[in-house]
Amino acid sequence: MENTPSGKEAIKLAKSIAKTYAAAIPGGAYAIDQGFDQLESFVETHGEKAQELVTSTWNDIQKASAGGKDSGEQIMKALQAAGGKMQDLIGEEASKGWNLLGDKYPELKNTLGGEAEEFKKLADTQ
Repeated sequence: MENTPSGKEAIKLAKSIAKTYAAAIPGGAYAIDQGFDQLESFVETHGEKAQELVTSTWNDIQKASAGGKDSGEQIMKALQAAGGKMQDLIGEEASKGWNLLGDKYPELKNTLGGEAEEFKKLADTQ
């Protein structure tokens, strides 16, 4: 397996590979573009944890692309798994942000009462 490129290079290469396999699916290239645009934004926002996800996804795509006739399906599975992990990380970060906000401004938390917990639950599910 070739060395994992860093950051934007890995995203660019993974996107190129994914689009090659998605070209046969109507709307596939568009979905790949949308997903990778979100991934680039995610990496910029969430730094090291996001970079770990990019590295893991890159390795999964590399393995999948060597899988012969099932490569396209395996790549899509790797991208779907990465999307789920990305959502989990975003939820964790949103929850941390809400907790920090509540700690810094307890009167906000008290004023919102039960609604504060609803906001936190919403953040946790995103």
